[in-house]
Amino acid sequence: MAGMSHRIRERTDALDVAGNTTAAIGKGFAIGSAALVSLAMFGPFVSRASISTVDVLTPKVFIG
Repeated sequence: MAGMSHRIRERTDALDVAGNTTAAIGKGFAIGSAALVSLAMFGPFVSRASISTVDVLTPKVFIG
């Protein structure tokens, strides 16, 4: 678009691909850590709420 040579476009495309890959990996780590944190917080919630059985269809459990 800027009138640069084809070689420059090849280089910028390679950098763009590397950046997209890095962003995707970072998002994967973020989703995985969020899932682990929510699981880790669910245990104390069950203990504090004095829930003997965990049933996600119970409104109290679902809200927590």
